[in-house]
Amino acid sequence: MKGRVFPQLSDNYYNRLLKDYCVKAGVPVVTTHEFSRHSFIAQRQALGVSNELIAMATDNLSSIDHYSHIDLETMRTVINK
Repeated sequence: MKGRVFPQLSDNYYNRLLKDYCVKAGVPVVTTHEFSRHSFIAQRQALGVSNELIAMATDNLSSIDHYSHIDLETMRTVINK
């Protein structure tokens, strides 16, 4: 098989799409990096993984505080739309 089956798109392409969707949904704009890092940490916390183990996986203890918060008002806004 030669070539790619799917086109390789840049982070900038996905960030533009994500920005458009965030604006349409009326939620704060995030980048793909922030979105995936938050998801990774939130999923691990929901599974009961300790913050120390998550910090080891992310190589940064301060990222736990930055990405683990859940903005309940934003969630309510998205859910109620």
